[in-house]
Amino acid sequence: MQLISQGAPLAAAGAFPFHPRFAEFIQRDEVRHIGVCILILMACAQVVQIFTLWGASKMIVDNDHCTFGNAFKVWLLGLLLWIAFVAGLVFAVPWMIRTGEYWRTFLVAGGMLMTWLLLAFLIPMKVYVTGFLRAFAILVLAGCINGGVMKVAEVIVPRVMHLEKDIASLQTTFGKTKAEQQEFAIRLLGQGKPDEIDRLLDDALRPIGPQSPLADREAALRNIQQKLNARQRSLPAGDGHAATVYQNQLNRYLQFRYQLITARNSSVAKPAQ
Repeated sequence: MQLISQGAPLAAAGAFPFHPRFAEFIQRDEVRHIGVCILILMACAQVVQIFTLWGASKMIVDNDHCTFGNAFKVWLLGLLLWIAFVAGLVFAVPWMIRTGEYWRTFLVAGGMLMTWLLLAFLIPMKVYVTGFLRAFAILVLAGCINGGVMKVAEVIVPRVMHLEKDIASLQTTFGKTKAEQQEFAIRLLGQGKPDEIDRLLDDALRPIGPQSPLADREAALRNIQQKLNARQRSLPAGDGHAATVYQNQLNRYLQFRYQLITARNSSVAKPAQ
């Protein structure tokens, strides 16, 4: 589920135009499928939160104000309060940082946090007409029940949606080692390797977006082959480093070529099955 938990910020970041490769990344079927799963889990969490607030209020306060409608009201006001708090941080903190007075930044952020906590407890106190301790107990009990239910949902929903293949595919794309993952993250931000052939091989072997049709990949293979031939002809005599770089690129080219041969053979064999 770690990958799923990371899926939300990835999908949100794709809306920004200054991440063109991110927009390419979220076109992958795996990312879209995982994104749908995240939205379902988020919707479930909100529905469960309303019911847990209703049940917790009946267990702790149990007065005429412990209705489902009031539980919905507490949830809605709490959600709006959280949105306002996050929006305040997003706009106020960067503005304060630009002034260079960091102590005021911490002061503003701390003040916003204290205000949010105060209102978070004040909402159930006013809606359920109860004291601070009981309002605190309602929120804690509802949060614990909601957390337990969502832990179960986080196990069931991905299995029902068959996300195993999607997660495995993305893990392969991200890379197995930390170096490969960092390299993919750099590519995701639009900062590829300085060498053109290396960039072409990266996109061929570990595409950021959806896999291109076989014909397009074969055209990319021919393009890389032409550039490698030109590179070979221009290799300086006696330059061991340049020869090593070329050999590594040639090995990766042969790996890409083998993948395409396998894909071509598979596509030819399918009609006969």
